[in-house]
Order: sequence, then structure tokens, then C-alpha cells
Amino acid sequence: MRHRVFLHIFFVSLLGFMFRSCASLRFHSAQFYESALSPRSVFHR
Repeated sequence: MRHRVFLHIFFVSLLGFMFRSCASLRFHSAQFYESALSPRSVFHR
């Protein structure tokens, strides 16, 4: 019983870590795209 609870906590923490890393990666990619597109728009003007 205790082993299963430990496994459940491990999976929940792993899922949370994956979700957090995915969210941070998405945020960084969006920031990168914004920074990559802004100079181009300024250049076209």
C-alpha cells in the first residue's frame, strides 16, 4: 500500500514537472518568435 502511494506521488510529480517544462518551453518559443519577427517587421518598414 505504501509503495503504491509512493508510486502515485512520483507519477504526479513527474506529470507536473513535464507540464511545467512544456509550458515554459512554449513561453520561451513564443518569446523567441516575437523577438525574431519584430526586427523583420521593422526592417520591412
